[in-house]
Amino acid sequence: MWVSSFCVVTFDNDLGQTLELQYPAVLTEAEQQAVAFLSFPDSNSFNAEGDVTYLFRMRKGAGYLGTQSGFLEREFYYGFVYFRLCRDASKPRGYFQKSLVVLTTLPYVSLFKQVASATGPLYFSHGESVFESAKNCIDNWPPPSHSLNTELPFLGTVLPFHTPMQTYNYFSEPRDLEAASLPCILEAVDQSFPGLFQDLGLVATLGQQLCTKHLWSLWELVLTGQGLMVVADSPELSSETVLALVSLTAPLSYMGDFRPYITLFDADFKEFQAMNDGKTVSQAILGTTNPFFVKTLNHWPNFLHISRNSSGEIVSQ
Repeated sequence: MWVSSFCVVTFDNDLGQTLELQYPAVLTEAEQQAVAFLSFPDSNSFNAEGDVTYLFRMRKGAGYLGTQSGFLEREFYYGFVYFRLCRDASKPRGYFQKSLVVLTTLPYVSLFKQVASATGPLYFSHGESVFESAKNCIDNWPPPSHSLNTELPFLGTVLPFHTPMQTYNYFSEPRDLEAASLPCILEAVDQSFPGLFQDLGLVATLGQQLCTKHLWSLWELVLTGQGLMVVADSPELSSETVLALVSLTAPLSYMGDFRPYITLFDADFKEFQAMNDGKTVSQAILGTTNPFFVKTLNHWPNFLHISRNSSGEIVSQ
C-alpha cells in the first residue's frame, strides 16, 4: 500500500494539537496522539508564518515501551507534513494553524513530498473532498516493487518514480568471501539509486560549505554508529539533514534508529532520555528545532547545530 492514511491535525485552544481527521481511519488512539504532536513544528523554537513541508518518522504502535524494547525490531510510519500558519483574528490566539499529513510505511522522500505538496494546498482550498480524489489516483498506481521505474499520475500532474534500493544481501552464501568483496557489491548495486534517501542530493541538502567543512567527520560518525543530534532552525532543514546523514552509508544499509524530526512530546522521547541518563546512547540520529534537547539529552555524544543565513546558505554553529 502506497499511502496508509491522509490525516488532518488542527490546534484546539483547549486541547492543543488534535487529530481532526484520518482518511481512511487506521490509527490507534496512541498513534493518533503521536501524529498530532509530530505534525506541528515545535512552538518553542519555530513560529514562521506561511507553509512548511517536512517529515517525521514514528513507531507503529506508539507508546513508551521501555529501553529494552529494541528499536531495530519495530515498524515505522513516515509522516509527510504540509503545515500552514497564518494570522486569523477570529482565532483565540490570533493564528490559524493546521497540518495535512500523508502517512505511509514507505521511505520514498521525493515522491511523498510531492504528494503532500500537491494535496496540501488543494485541501486548504477545497476541503476534505480532495482526499477521495487523491486516494482514487493512488489506487490506480501499480503496486510498489523493487524495480519500479515509472510515472505516477496524481491530481492533474505526473510524478516520476524510481524505486531506490533499500537493502542488499552482501553474502550470497555465508562463506562466500568473493561475493563480499567491494567490487562485487558495487557491481550489484543500482548506481542510479544505490540506497535510501539518495534522491535528496547531499550537497543540495547540507550545502557546499557544510559538506566541505564537516563531511568526512559526519561520514565517520554515521558509519561507526555514533549517536548524533541535529539541531536546526526549521523542521524542514532538520528532517532533510537527518535523512541526508543516513544516506551517507550507501550502498551499505544504515542499521540504527533515526528520527528526522522529534519533539518533547514524542512517544519515544522517554526512551531516548533514559539512554542519555544512563549514558548508554545507542546508534541513533535525532533531528529537532528545540535547543532544550541539548540541555535535556546532555550526554548525547555528538551535536550538529545548523541554520540558514541571510543568503539562504546552510551554516554550522
